[in-house]
Amino acid sequence: MAKIKDIHYILSMNNRPFRIEWRKLFLTHLFVFVAATITFTLLSHAGLSLWLFYNSIATIYLVTALMTKYESLISIKRRYAKDRLGTSGRPVPRASFIIPAYLPNEEGIILDTVRHILTRVERPVAGLEVVLVYNTPCDLPVEKELKSLEKEYPEFRAVRVEKSRSKAENLNRAVTLINGEITVIIDADHRPYPDCLTRAWRWLANEYHVVQGRNVVRNSARNWFTRMIAVEFETIYAVSHTGKSLIADTALFGGSNGFWRTDVLRRFSFDRAMLTEDIDITVRILMEGYRIVHDRSLISSEECPDNLTGFWFQRKRWAQGWLQVMLRHQRSIWSSRHLNILQKCFWSYLLIWREIHNLVSHLPFPLMVCFWIANEEIFFPFNWYIILTIIVSLTGAFIQILAAYVRRDKETPLAWYVWYSAFYLFFATFKNSIALVGLRDEIMRERNWVVTRRTG
Repeated sequence: MAKIKDIHYILSMNNRPFRIEWRKLFLTHLFVFVAATITFTLLSHAGLSLWLFYNSIATIYLVTALMTKYESLISIKRRYAKDRLGTSGRPVPRASFIIPAYLPNEEGIILDTVRHILTRVERPVAGLEVVLVYNTPCDLPVEKELKSLEKEYPEFRAVRVEKSRSKAENLNRAVTLINGEITVIIDADHRPYPDCLTRAWRWLANEYHVVQGRNVVRNSARNWFTRMIAVEFETIYAVSHTGKSLIADTALFGGSNGFWRTDVLRRFSFDRAMLTEDIDITVRILMEGYRIVHDRSLISSEECPDNLTGFWFQRKRWAQGWLQVMLRHQRSIWSSRHLNILQKCFWSYLLIWREIHNLVSHLPFPLMVCFWIANEEIFFPFNWYIILTIIVSLTGAFIQILAAYVRRDKETPLAWYVWYSAFYLFFATFKNSIALVGLRDEIMRERNWVVTRRTG
């Protein structure tokens, strides 16, 4: 389990950390290739068939593809709160918005975010409050502007959390300050849609304790890279998360655009030792019997990384953080009396299977080299099962993209989905490589948090 002292928050945005990552990428892949080739060769000499390993790897791809298809087909059916629950029965109660921020990084966008919530979000009759909890290593000019905003809007409060070095610490401080019946956690770059509280309350007024909304990319038109991420987000939030929530009646809190019953949130705290504190608290509350639902009609826009460096460090942190959650909680998930068998399988698929798939995705080529060595010729080892797996995997990805287009945000054009389809294999391979480096960092106990740059 990660210790607090092991996490280092990298706040510098220069290129030196990324140069180190390129060396990690090369050496990690070299090690996996050599180790896998030697292992497969030794097992082959011991009498085990290389086809056994080849077909086993194909099976992992096949199961993943079938699950992707199932999620995609299920997600075509809408599951908005109004369709399932009707009206909530009573008005939306008082709501609290929490905005955690690291201001040197988000100084240029934080005022717009606060004003958006104060002026654009539909207010409950009981009122709302907005609490900005931030940390900064130095005094900033924007802090004076925040003080002026407090005078203009009495329902707004800006709190500087001294000695904080993480989002988790900021959130824990905010929970002690709020008084709404609903608590909305919003990152500093998010812009929730005006009717968000009404949509979320339909779930929270019934049997659910947390509602996770759908995040769409606001800066998608900036360049080719942001367009790819925008489509990827649609496949995640509009298809994958929606499908899983429909299949197993469970979901995850994704760190932002999450709507909580405040009394439930107060019973837990965010763990600053975890790189994905949102997934960690998700698993903990589920194992205590609380329920989470995903509603893709509950939309908030956000900024995605607009360059390779920001994307790399964000996704490596996600991959390493998910691995930490798996190592900490997987055994407890299977022993939880509050999760049914389907939900335990669902979370095992999310935690264990994702790690297996990320690692196995790097093994086909070294295994192919073993075939070449054993047969003393270069060829592509195919059989009917391998061909079936390739067909199912490719069609599974394209069906997911098609489902995302069907349920897309209205501002996302068709051409972006076409480009995403064309480059999907390269994009997916690159993300698997990032995850492998994340695995390497967790083994080496390197837990660095590089802040994602916000450009405004």
